[in-house]
Amino acid sequence: MPQRILSNSLQKISAIFVLVFKTNIRFKKDVKVIGPLLNASSSIIKWNVDRSDVDHILRIESFDNNVNSVISIINSAGYSCEELAD
Repeated sequence: MPQRILSNSLQKISAIFVLVFKTNIRFKKDVKVIGPLLNASSSIIKWNVDRSDVDHILRIESFDNNVNSVISIINSAGYSCEELAD
């Protein structure tokens, strides 16, 4: 049976977290305000806002589980944001 040889340059495997928040982000103009702020975060991979949901859900895929950082970003733009529990 052949042996597997592993190189010294193994890549680090990161976990992906899905963070879900209730917000008051209701309009396209609101999404345009928060977009650059969320896109500037190096830990956020992907995000979207479901404006048709009664809770205006912000869903984020991230390399870290820093809920407070997201809340701070959204609050700094003048919007409310609270984590939704599982």
